[in-house]
Amino acid sequence: MNQVNEGSTANLAISFYDEHKAAVAPTAAQYRIDDVASGDEITDWTDFDPSPSGATYDLKISAEENAIVNSALTVEQHRITIQYDYGSTDQGTAQIFFFVKNLAMVPLPVEVTP
Repeated sequence: MNQVNEGSTANLAISFYDEHKAAVAPTAAQYRIDDVASGDEITDWTDFDPSPSGATYDLKISAEENAIVNSALTVEQHRITIQYDYGSTDQGTAQIFFFVKNLAMVPLPVEVTP
């Protein structure tokens, strides 16, 4: 997911790894979403169940979470931060960046009449 239209649902495939790049099965996980330019929080820390454990987990980003913060921009960069617990005392953290396209700033086709 590199870019998503504002107000659209998106799915993010997440894989979990330890410090040696070996796949792990987390026991708990949470995420938050922030606007990069303004630093505004879009979604506060939200727990999610990373099971069933497998190669990847699909995290659904809601249409409300893919909202535009600054309506003067054509696109915004958002950051998802993920924290997860694995093993008996270990924790991993990752960040994923993506763009949200401001549909109000997309020019409409021009109709030419003779």
